[in-house]
Amino acid sequence: MLLLLFVTSLLFANCKNLDEKKTPGILLKQSIEKLMQGDIRQYTKTCCIEGNPLTASQDSTQVKVMSAFCERVQKNYKGFADCQLVRETISEDGKSADVRIKLVFGNGTAEETEYEMNLVGKEWKINLKM
Repeated sequence: MLLLLFVTSLLFANCKNLDEKKTPGILLKQSIEKLMQGDIRQYTKTCCIEGNPLTASQDSTQVKVMSAFCERVQKNYKGFADCQLVRETISEDGKSADVRIKLVFGNGTAEETEYEMNLVGKEWKINLKM
């Protein structure tokens, strides 16, 4: 009986850890969904440049760029409708990943974009090209 209780608790703990482990693709999708909801600051928290966190100046610039992007999407494409994870490829060393996302807009059009993700510490970050 004690063995069964021990095994059950191990299984429960392992299932919980699996839920908490998020792939770069899932994190990117969640970050873009925050952007779609207008939470640009939450989006920029998930960005880096060449594996380094954004400086205050870079963060401010990125907020302005993404605000303009969101306004343009709203005006020209009737806003965002959906974000879909298309593909995720993690490098052999596990420190970077290429993720393809499909954005669906309010007017029914869609666009696929490739993102590079970097593992910074223990977190996946969107690598911005500047």
